[in-house]
Amino acid sequence: MTATPTVNITRPMPAPRARVFRAFTTAEDLRGWFAPFPFTAPEAKVDPREGGAFEVCMAAPDGTRFWTRGTIASIVADSALTLDLAAHDAAGKKLFGALTTAVFSEAPMGSMLTVTQSYTPEPDCPPAVFAGAEIGWQTVLTQLTALVMRG
Repeated sequence: MTATPTVNITRPMPAPRARVFRAFTTAEDLRGWFAPFPFTAPEAKVDPREGGAFEVCMAAPDGTRFWTRGTIASIVADSALTLDLAAHDAAGKKLFGALTTAVFSEAPMGSMLTVTQSYTPEPDCPPAVFAGAEIGWQTVLTQLTALVMRG
């Protein structure tokens, strides 16, 4: 691959930025939204501090499980979060690294969330893996919106 794929999405959130930030930093909340539809996130672990663990299991409709694991590279409460992650296939083989930054800001009627994710593919990672990245993030953020609307 010659270019590093990147996704950059800004979306209004119908909740205070502290609530949206909490959705990124609590395992219970992550299980409710951090997997692209129709996948689910049956397991999650987060230690909301710099250097803390960040892990989410994504389960396909057929039950196949994929893990995203890494650490919190930086964290500013209610404002910004950077995750240094790696995605693994069902056999546990690393497919790619993903540096993910979420910025939370005030906005009318709630808050604004900007997510930027840059990928570093492993040498044998098929480029098709990234073809649905932006659509996947859109479905994830739709689920996040529903979660924060519930409170």
